[in-house]
This record gives sequence, C-alpha cells and structure tokens, in this order.
Amino acid sequence: MSQFLFPEYVVEQPQLTLPDDPRVVVSISGGKDSVAALLAALERYGTQRVMAHHQVILEDWPGTPEYCQQVCDFLGVPLYMSQAQYYGRECSQCAKRFLSSDPEPHCRACGSREATLLMMVRSILDLVEWRSM
Repeated sequence: MSQFLFPEYVVEQPQLTLPDDPRVVVSISGGKDSVAALLAALERYGTQRVMAHHQVILEDWPGTPEYCQQVCDFLGVPLYMSQAQYYGRECSQCAKRFLSSDPEPHCRACGSREATLLMMVRSILDLVEWRSM
C-alpha cells in the first residue's frame, strides 16, 4: 500500500559549480566559526582566489575589526570592510518600533510592509538614542 502513497523519488545531491577561476568571498565576524570557514576556503581555493569581508556592526566587541584585519594579514587574505546601518521604523499597522538593515520596511510583529522611518542608526550613539538609554 505504501508504494501507492509514496512514489519513489530520486534524491539528487546538489553540486557546487564555480567558474574555472573563482573568487571566493568569506564573511568573517571575528568568531571561531567564520575563521574556520576562511581556513576551509583557503585550503580548497588558495590565497589567490579568496578574500574576506567584515560587516562592521554596532554590536561588535571593541577591537573586532582590528582583530579581523590581523587574522587576514596573517593568512595573506585581503580584507574588505563595510559599515552596517539600520533603519529605525515604526509600523503603520501595529505601531511597533523596529530596527532593520533592509531598506524596505517589514514588521516582524504583524507582517506589514508599511512603516514610518524614524531615524537612521549608524553609530553606537544613535543606538543609545534609539533605545532611549
């Protein structure tokens, strides 16, 4: 009877296909998991094909960008950094306030896609202002 309820499926293993000369970008946070991912990429693709990226965020521990730079310098990997920014919004439907890095509003509380932009949060001082403490 189960043969009628569950037809046979062929399970295909996904194959990673990269160009012949790939450039691999590894996102690093400074934690052990992302450093391990960087080491795995270096082992597989070599220093000529790997670069790292660190997204500077407000919640970083002091010295995190410098640590990421030291790790990449030691491994011979170029590091690129960019500054995160957050949109501080108030939902037009449920009036919840929320932060998001997405330029398009999306309230996680009610699912509404309409919100008023209250402020841009670009620094730790902005975050203190946003949290009113």
